[in-house]
Amino acid sequence: VTSMTLLALAQLTGRPTNMTQAQCASPTDPSKVDYHTFYWVGGDDPDSGVCMETGITLTTAISPAFLIENYNWTSGEFSSWTESVWPGMSLRMFLKPAFNQELYTLISGVVVLFLSFSSVYWVNRNAGLLFNPLVNSEVENDKDTTLLMGRVDPSLYGTCEHC
Repeated sequence: VTSMTLLALAQLTGRPTNMTQAQCASPTDPSKVDYHTFYWVGGDDPDSGVCMETGITLTTAISPAFLIENYNWTSGEFSSWTESVWPGMSLRMFLKPAFNQELYTLISGVVVLFLSFSSVYWVNRNAGLLFNPLVNSEVENDKDTTLLMGRVDPSLYGTCEHC
């Protein structure tokens, strides 16, 4: 499963090269070996596969406790479950999109934001037309019932005697 996932990711995210299967197994260009990994994708037949250059790496997750002979398991120096052990620190920088792509993304976001606010404002303003309230003619003059979505007709109630 791990190998299939690795090869699928290599094919989806990698870049095809013109290397043969033998060259792919042991690349010689030192400028690419440090930062890229090469995987043969597409089968064992040299005519059916392609060598993919990718940044995907596969590291065995094993605790140093399992590698040290006669390790004192009660010392607590290393965990007894598996974890990745990296030989050194590294940093990879990723390319920034082109200015035109950043500008397109920004403008698209602003347009969608404007259209969203405009449509919500329009629907809110025209809610009475869009969602026509039901009016029951028998209850129009009933002072205890209000059917007009919170709108009260003052003529139904008359004047206040105690105000």
